[in-house]
Amino acid sequence: MSKAKKASAPIGAKTSWKNAFKRDWQLYLMLLFPLAMVIIFNYASYPGLRMIFMDYKPAKGYSGSEWVGMKTILKVFKDADFHRALKSSIAFNLLDLVVGFPMPIILALMLNELRYPRFKKVTQTILYLPHFLSWVIVGSVAYTMFRPTTGLVNIALMNWGVISEGIPFLTEKWHWAVTYLLIGVWQGMGWGTIIYLADCHIFLLCHDSTPPITIRLRQVSSAAYSKAIFYSFLRALIGFIYKPVIPEYTLFILLIH
Repeated sequence: MSKAKKASAPIGAKTSWKNAFKRDWQLYLMLLFPLAMVIIFNYASYPGLRMIFMDYKPAKGYSGSEWVGMKTILKVFKDADFHRALKSSIAFNLLDLVVGFPMPIILALMLNELRYPRFKKVTQTILYLPHFLSWVIVGSVAYTMFRPTTGLVNIALMNWGVISEGIPFLTEKWHWAVTYLLIGVWQGMGWGTIIYLADCHIFLLCHDSTPPITIRLRQVSSAAYSKAIFYSFLRALIGFIYKPVIPEYTLFILLIH
């Protein structure tokens, strides 16, 4: 009993880094792989960006290629299609943010309200699948579905008498923009629900003694329901703003505490 008392540190006592490493070395070992991935793909690639200031030749490498300064960048800025491409990129990103940002949160709250676990699991699996499809497959399916004359959507609408001629989903610029935006939201919203469902469960674990499997937002007060929604939006905003700088989950945990 005396050894057990000595081994257990009092609550609130500071633990040294060495003791924490000895105690949780498995967790630190698991952290090495994702940390290496972040370092390699997010930071180790930065030195290669200097090729934009060079007339880079793969055969000569960085040391043998000629430095041209801002010549390449100015060439891009002076291109006739640059401003149009820039405006389109900004517009699509803003529209994707407005439409695609709340959809995973709304979908996660709807999934959390499902009463039957089996139906919920099947629904989640179906919603996650589009995330694993490449844009080549998504584009092929979209082309089959939305062709002006032979697309399945136009054929169905004409057979039902809703429209008299096919809608140019893929050939007219405004129809194409809406179609492209909605397909992108459809592909990513299911996968985006994962973290928001976890947010709701973590929040309720801190405010309710119910086991995680039986937790449902409808079992707590309306104030807790509103707070869960608030924290979901807060986490998403933090991830969107600070993701290039620091890990979003760390900042979210700090804000909760």
